[in-house]
Amino acid sequence: MKNLRFLIIALFANFVVVPLVGYGIASLFLSKHPLLMVGLVIYFMSPCTDWFLSFTRLSGGNVALGTALIPINMTVQLLLYPFFLQWFTQNTVQVEAGTIGATLLQWFLLPLVIAIAAHQLLRLLAKPTVFERGLDIVDQATPWITALLVLQIFAGNISTILEHHTLFVWVLIAVFTFFLLTFLLGEGLRKTCRLNYPEHALFTMTTAARNAPLMLAVTMAALPEQPLIYAALIIGMLVEFPHLTAPRRILLVSREYRADYQNAEKKAEAM
Repeated sequence: MKNLRFLIIALFANFVVVPLVGYGIASLFLSKHPLLMVGLVIYFMSPCTDWFLSFTRLSGGNVALGTALIPINMTVQLLLYPFFLQWFTQNTVQVEAGTIGATLLQWFLLPLVIAIAAHQLLRLLAKPTVFERGLDIVDQATPWITALLVLQIFAGNISTILEHHTLFVWVLIAVFTFFLLTFLLGEGLRKTCRLNYPEHALFTMTTAARNAPLMLAVTMAALPEQPLIYAALIIGMLVEFPHLTAPRRILLVSREYRADYQNAEKKAEAM
């Protein structure tokens, strides 16, 4: 029941509060540049379904609950993708709805089936200690592999970014503002909903991390020949990775502080 409560809070934040906050930020900074605004809206409306789990684990968050959140986030964001574009972009662009199903199959269902099969096969063939060690190595390697992927995508679109470099300063400011507000949202909900530390860490990561790689793939299929939209997504992705290391550090420091405070209270009561 407690997990269901958290899932409802996370879904409400990810698909109601955060998109509205993101739309407000995009409108504030880039209303005069509709294609860049569309790219930011797509970026802001799509919660991460992969690397946020690694940062959740590194932050000491609830990984099991985060794993349950992945398919829900994936399904809801793909279903809402065309509707969000219509609601938030005033039909600046049109989406071909048929591409959503194909993208879901290619970028989520097939990789998910392969990953589950590989996971179960390795669990059966490898010794438990070797299997757990392998998972730890993969967890540690994931952020670096992701960083290389982001840099490769950035390099492939560098010409568009350089051509509009003055505009992308505003994109960077908008993305930074978004990250700041989502972090404050997590802090506010931690107190309001009385989230424990593992839930707090998970909530912070799921509302901060965005699903830019998948949304870039969907957008390139649904909205061909729109380099400015793609570039806005790429800029957000480029900034996001180093950003996620900051809340991770803040979360770990706050956990240590809370633990020291609780220990001091117990000692005071014992005296």
